[in-house]
Amino acid sequence: MRKISLLLALLLVATCCLLASCGEEETSSAPEVSSQAPATSSEAPATSSEAESSEEAPESSEEESKEPEYVKNPDAVSTEGANVAEGKTYTRSLLYRQGGADVEYGWNPDVNIAYPDEGNDLTDGVLPADDAAYTDAAWMGFHKNCPDYAENNGGWFIVDLEQSYQLSELTLYTGSVFLGSGIAAPTNVEFLVSEDGENWYSVGSVVPTTDETVANAPATIECDVTGRYVKVVMQTPGWAFVSEFTAK
Repeated sequence: MRKISLLLALLLVATCCLLASCGEEETSSAPEVSSQAPATSSEAPATSSEAESSEEAPESSEEESKEPEYVKNPDAVSTEGANVAEGKTYTRSLLYRQGGADVEYGWNPDVNIAYPDEGNDLTDGVLPADDAAYTDAAWMGFHKNCPDYAENNGGWFIVDLEQSYQLSELTLYTGSVFLGSGIAAPTNVEFLVSEDGENWYSVGSVVPTTDETVANAPATIECDVTGRYVKVVMQTPGWAFVSEFTAK
């Protein structure tokens, strides 16, 4: 019985070895599969995101600083040769105060004005006589030592004509050296016009016509402009006596 069991065991081992041998032969006879991936194009397709070889120069963001272009008001009214500034209101810079006008020693607004504005001296239509003294009530006294002179580049005033006019002649009447006491006509007078009182257009600058034999030294400019507001700025090395402004 032991011999039969041993024989069966040997037979089983031999059968397993035979089956294993057959499996190896089937594996070796299977067709080979290429491990090499199919060839593909090595060139990448062009895309729209590629940078161009030449780029356009960006536009400059810097804006040129230019004064606004002057445009006449088509609705401006003719002056018909009349002085349309007469009787109109105005604002002005500071006037010289007795002992309180020197910016080096402080400014005292409580001190009396030396040569005051009577309220409408600039537009009352009254001119001092040619032989008037500097004490004449028609004069008002601007001075370079007033504290607002430097920041405004001179003494100034603004007249409101109340409506826009077609202007052809602007005149400021100042005092000449005839008045004495260190008084002389301004070295420069600039006229500016505006429709809204904020945006100004320079009409031009003139030097007053000085005659040592008469008190009045007029500064007149011929023009072709429109405006409701007229601003006048005066430069002076010291005193500037002013009596009247006209707009025609």
